Parts: sequence; C-alpha cells; structure tokens
Amino acid sequence: MERLRTYKVFGRKFRAHNSACADGFKEDRRHGLIYGPIEIVYPDGTRRLAMNQEEASVECDFCAYCGK
Repeated sequence: MERLRTYKVFGRKFRAHNSACADGFKEDRRHGLIYGPIEIVYPDGTRRLAMNQEEASVECDFCAYCGK
C-alpha cells in the first residue's frame, strides 16, 4: 500500500498518496470545488465535524483526492 504524504494548498495541509492525487486536489480547489464539512466518527462512537476535506484527511489519514 502506498504511503500518504502531507501537501499544502492555500496554506492548509492535506494528505495524498502522491503528486498526482495532490495535483488533482489542488486543481479542484483552484476551480472552486468545495469539500466539507465532513463528519468524523471515531471508534468510540464520538463524532465531530471537520470543516473541510483537508482537515479530515489529516485527522483520519486518508487521501483528500481519491479517499483511500
């Protein structure tokens, strides 16, 4: 399995598999596509809202672009 790396777009960190996923996500952001808020459900059943896809990808360690 490919390891996730941290990238930045508009000063916000996000996680992605590689530069292809990171570039795709950055391009979506530049064209005004909106992701969020995202509900995060923790193993203990607690829930919270991440304000955007970037925050959720860092918190839950998934690719912001493809979601894997």
